[in-house]
Amino acid sequence: MILGKSLYDRLPAPRLLAGRAAYAARVLGALLAGRLRPGTGGSWFPSLVKEGGAFLCDACGLCADVCPSRCIEVSEAPGGGALGGFRLDVLRCVQCRLCERVCPRDAIVPSPVPAERLLAGGPLDKDDLACARPPS
Repeated sequence: MILGKSLYDRLPAPRLLAGRAAYAARVLGALLAGRLRPGTGGSWFPSLVKEGGAFLCDACGLCADVCPSRCIEVSEAPGGGALGGFRLDVLRCVQCRLCERVCPRDAIVPSPVPAERLLAGGPLDKDDLACARPPS
């Protein structure tokens, strides 16, 4: 464990924190409790494939529809047909990988998320989750 429990005990209760600080406190708690193990292969999060400077995702929304924990939000770009926004709440993600299986464009792949990004606070957006297609 990188951080001792005494540091976590000194943090204000999440209900007293606002916005990003509350989210960062929840993530820190999940890391300390062992529910999140970023970068170790123990935690899987959906990442968006980016090839040639563009995301493969066309914002069809199937991943958000199939997600049992409703942790994914997808929006189209103005004009439609392209990805406008993609947000993932890692604390709600149950790592079922249904989003990966249902994606018709194979735009979602498994990837670990660095602990420092998780602690930065707030749900992850499309730029946080961008990755190259892993080798087959």
